Amino acid sequence: MFAASHASSAAAAVEFDGIAPLDFVRASLEMPSDFLRSRLTASEIALALREGLHVGDHAFDALLPNDSRTASMRFWSPVKVASMAAHWLEMHGAQRVLDVGAGSGKFCVIAALITDLVVEGIEQRPHLVEQARALAAELGVADRVKFTCAALEATTLENYDALYLYNPFCEAGYDRLQWLDESLELAPDSAPRDVARIEAALDAMPVGGQIVTYHGFGGRLPDTFELLHSWSFGGGSVRCWQKARPGPSASRLFEGEWA
Repeated sequence: MFAASHASSAAAAVEFDGIAPLDFVRASLEMPSDFLRSRLTASEIALALREGLHVGDHAFDALLPNDSRTASMRFWSPVKVASMAAHWLEMHGAQRVLDVGAGSGKFCVIAALITDLVVEGIEQRPHLVEQARALAAELGVADRVKFTCAALEATTLENYDALYLYNPFCEAGYDRLQWLDESLELAPDSAPRDVARIEAALDAMPVGGQIVTYHGFGGRLPDTFELLHSWSFGGGSVRCWQKARPGPSASRLFEGEWA
């Protein structure tokens, strides 16, 4: 369930002349034109998400700078995926979640809006960290979301009881022309090293820890985890696992090998 505790404060903060705030937002989201739907303000989008209304990516991405808006379809979590992932994590007891490769902050901010999770994101591109912080401030969750400019190797993964991974290491394997931008030099051997770090973190994760992936992360999960949810969306799968027993594991499986 989406956290209702956030909704009342959001409704009080948004005022319209002659129409209830939620009714106005609901009517705007039902408009047939993407252009009209994208005219929603940050406060209206925050209210809609807290109330469990569907907010399309076109409307949400209008809050981002032009370069991030263009990149969103390939690199940022869709609103539906972010919402579902956050819902699963909270439902199964997660408290502190790390988004690896947070980009413009889309997953973290949505998760903070609709749940009581403590959400942090790491991102290696400084300009995206600044965008993410600005987005959190605009949507009113800057006090509940933290973004750090850091590589995975500099992050203490043991500080988190859940990880969110939207295929964060695949860009290093792309041709240079397919990179998000050239502000970060991506070494071809960085992806295998980062995948190995995630696999080691999963081995060390205590029972009850969780991982949610979208389009995978390039590695294998130990058989100490249990697949709780799997949902196909946007040409990929969103999957949620929880550690069911302590290690060591007897085997590791790629995501597609889980029944």
